[in-house]
Amino acid sequence: MFEMGLSFLPDAHDSEGTIFKNVYRSMRPAIGFLVVLLWWHGLAPAATAQETAPVPTIFQQVRAAFESGDVDALIRRCADRVDLSLFGEGELVSKSQAKYVMREFFRDYPPEKLDVEETSGTEGSWFASGVYLHQRGNPLSVYFRLRSRDGEWELREIRFAGRVPK
Repeated sequence: MFEMGLSFLPDAHDSEGTIFKNVYRSMRPAIGFLVVLLWWHGLAPAATAQETAPVPTIFQQVRAAFESGDVDALIRRCADRVDLSLFGEGELVSKSQAKYVMREFFRDYPPEKLDVEETSGTEGSWFASGVYLHQRGNPLSVYFRLRSRDGEWELREIRFAGRVPK
């Protein structure tokens, strides 16, 4: 079947040519598999975290809370302790402390939109990063992490970074 494709190899009468042809013949299945694999990989869509595991409902609720500046909805989804970082200054705070800090944050940086640029997840965690657009100008980078604990999703980490508007 592939004999006409061997014309670039030396003749079968040559001892070196016979070796090359024999190696080529023995590798044909592997080469064919590799060609099919490369062809399939080029046509198959890349799997994303959203396709491999369903985005938990809490992810959408947290996103909506960020976009509306709804502190109560955001805090309702928080774990008892939240890693909260604003412009490089952060610490592990209680849910009550997070409520006051986020209320002040939304007052100082009233939300317009949250553009989630990337999400990824594992069986027990979801991560999202994107851009927080607010009414004071300069967009901020945002990152948040959700974790499943005893079958319930909770917000474990919130980070905002970027240039602080003057």
